[in-house]
Amino acid sequence: MNTLNGLTLEALTNELNNRVELMGGAEVVMSHYDSVYSSMFRSEPMTIKAYLGGCEDGSQDELIAELKENYLDNLFRLDNKDFDFNPDLDCDYESDAHYDLLAGMFDCWLDANSGIVNNLVIDENTLICYLCNYKGEGEGEALYIEVKNLKVFKSKRESFNF
Repeated sequence: MNTLNGLTLEALTNELNNRVELMGGAEVVMSHYDSVYSSMFRSEPMTIKAYLGGCEDGSQDELIAELKENYLDNLFRLDNKDFDFNPDLDCDYESDAHYDLLAGMFDCWLDANSGIVNNLVIDENTLICYLCNYKGEGEGEALYIEVKNLKVFKSKRESFNF
């Protein structure tokens, strides 16, 4: 007879099934875990200067450029919600044409929104957060103003209970 700490496999299976039912059934449990696995979390906000620890190797300029590009890309996507950014294309030339079109649209959007582009100030005192998945694995940096609604990652165990 298979046992674990004195419990048979059948008893463990029954207990697991009972707990799943108490949580609303298998579909509810699986839906919850799917949402956990696809969720993003953030760190507490910090300045770029604090995040980089005073590095003088050009890292700050690279990070600021990346943050600006990501922010503008997110604004562009919000303004173009109806555009299919990830179509299922069958061949390379269709894909190349799609992304060439997308790049052209983005350039036109930047020109039309030059006020936003020119007035966007990101410097060493700008608040940022480090993004991570439910396990605390890094997903990169983002402006705090874009991710302030994400839950702060504290532990893997806690990320399952949001």
